[in-house]
Amino acid sequence: MNLYFIVEGRRTEMKIYAAWLSHVFPMLRLVKKPEDVTEGCFRVIAGGGYPRYLERIAEVLGEIETVVRNRVDRLFVCADAEEVNFEDRHQEITEWIEKLSPSIRYSVIVQNCCIETWFLGNKQFLKRNPQGAKLREFKAYYDVVKLDPENMKPKRPHKLKVLFHKNYLKAVYRERGLSYTKKNPYPATEEHYVKALVERFDQTSHIRSFGRLIDDWRALGAEI
Repeated sequence: MNLYFIVEGRRTEMKIYAAWLSHVFPMLRLVKKPEDVTEGCFRVIAGGGYPRYLERIAEVLGEIETVVRNRVDRLFVCADAEEVNFEDRHQEITEWIEKLSPSIRYSVIVQNCCIETWFLGNKQFLKRNPQGAKLREFKAYYDVVKLDPENMKPKRPHKLKVLFHKNYLKAVYRERGLSYTKKNPYPATEEHYVKALVERFDQTSHIRSFGRLIDDWRALGAEI
């Protein structure tokens, strides 16, 4: 089995998906170039952000048909919803792919609202009684341990939701003596972290957009 992933960002998502795939599909190996795709491979490709990743989808579909010669079993297109409605973004991407008449099975995964929203779903990582004033403020406004992170709106209506979610996550990391950056999302890359997110979805049906990814991976035989 070979899998292809187009992810929106060139930093966080590239690291996260490569790491998570190595945990849940240990039988697959990461390859950098299409020429290296043989059997038991996965490839993660940066989409370049919205709307650049729409063009990138067309390029990758062409690559699969010509260079890889249809040796890919599933293409995953992963993007942020950000300030757009989750289902609207999913429909937009799906309609774009259908216009390209793909000859491959594909899944559209929309991170609602961003991948940092998913990271907030790890209940074990957020300290129950934080000492940092900023995190206490975030938690008092919206406790992501009890409430679904995907439903969280910014404290001030005119603020961007995606920035509010990222700043919340940064406060969670600081409480652990860590610094969250797009270049270094550790420990979200670790196996225990993704397993905690899977447990959250399985037990509560929270982070539903993450759950769609996990459902698709399980159908392909993921060890999770």
